[in-house]
Amino acid sequence: MTAALSLVDVACTFISRDAPGQRYTAVRDVTLTVGAGEFVSVVGPTGCGKSTLLNMAAGLLAPSSGSVSVFGEPLVGINRRAGYMFQGESLMPWRTALANVRAGFEFRGLAVAEATALAEEWLKRVGLGGFGDRYP
Repeated sequence: MTAALSLVDVACTFISRDAPGQRYTAVRDVTLTVGAGEFVSVVGPTGCGKSTLLNMAAGLLAPSSGSVSVFGEPLVGINRRAGYMFQGESLMPWRTALANVRAGFEFRGLAVAEATALAEEWLKRVGLGGFGDRYP
């Protein structure tokens, strides 16, 4: 059976902002396979590379080496088959509640009308149906 997500020997190295000649490796030689429907937690101390690893799995960062695949296909760009929740607030304060929810659907390529309808539906599901025009 093909893995839902497969990271093989991935590494991610960054260039220092303060010293451009200096590099640091946030993740090195990680191999992880996640089956369809499987629930996985990534835990560890601050600065150990958890967010970097998840960003590579989501397609937000390309690995410096190694490979990432989703259901057997190489991951190119954003992983459209995965949901992702950032560890900090990720609301866009210049957008209404409706526009914030709609953004996820728009990023997936849905037409504005369809994205708006789905966003309104989700606001209602979580008890925020009357707050679509409010700002965070």
